[in-house]
Amino acid sequence: MQCFDGEKLPSNAMKAFLLSCFLFVHSVAEVCQKLDQCSCKKNSGQIISLWEIDGGSNPAFKNIVTTSPPGTRFLFDWNPCTKFNEGDGCQDVLICQTDPDVAGHTSPCADSVVDFKVENDGTTTIKYEELTDKSGYKRTVSINLKCDEGQSPGDISGVKEDFIPKDSKYRATLTSRCACDDGCPYPGETGGSTGLSTGSILLIMFFVLLIVYVIGGILVNKFKMGVESMPEMCPNYQFWAGIPSLIKDGVVFSCSSVKSACLSLYQKCNKDSYAKV
Repeated sequence: MQCFDGEKLPSNAMKAFLLSCFLFVHSVAEVCQKLDQCSCKKNSGQIISLWEIDGGSNPAFKNIVTTSPPGTRFLFDWNPCTKFNEGDGCQDVLICQTDPDVAGHTSPCADSVVDFKVENDGTTTIKYEELTDKSGYKRTVSINLKCDEGQSPGDISGVKEDFIPKDSKYRATLTSRCACDDGCPYPGETGGSTGLSTGSILLIMFFVLLIVYVIGGILVNKFKMGVESMPEMCPNYQFWAGIPSLIKDGVVFSCSSVKSACLSLYQKCNKDSYAKV
């Protein structure tokens, strides 16, 4: 067996080692699982949610300028969570492009989120699904979320456009407290919702009623009926005490019925297999 103490690893071994390191780092890389259009949950359990800065039926961020390429006149309106309608072209969208030189002329840019990507610098980028308008023009948007606990609701940078014929890719950065891990509340966990399922609520109600029934029954039997000993003091003691024997009788009856039915079926199926005497 060859050793490499004090010597450099052969190039092939070094490449394999580096590849293994890369695959290991990639496998444990941070991810942010999409919860809805403006929220995601990291594998650490922390949540990034923009619901607090959402504008509802109106865009929260309006007239976002285009900074690149210089001289572009188009503006953008963005609502992080709730879709909105605007002008003659934007219906049920999250991002809309407006033309200040033509009143009412709008173009849809994004209406749904593909995923949330955690970048190498720790920021998170919202990746929107590519959207094609009626003329066949394609638009793709990504918004990087930069944490700043002093910014609320936050500030969004100008839009940068990468343009090729009939296709534009837009990029912008939101700097906000809500871009931080657990920086703003997520309604699904910290909002008005109880977070309990219907089954959990029914179980809680059942045990509360059971406790009231037992304690109330004991008090009634003791102070109204004059019962002094346990377990006779428990409510409906005779009924509950008789349940085990009733269950036993039910099981015996069921087993006897099944046995009788099986025996009858067996005899019926095999009646022709016996020779007549």
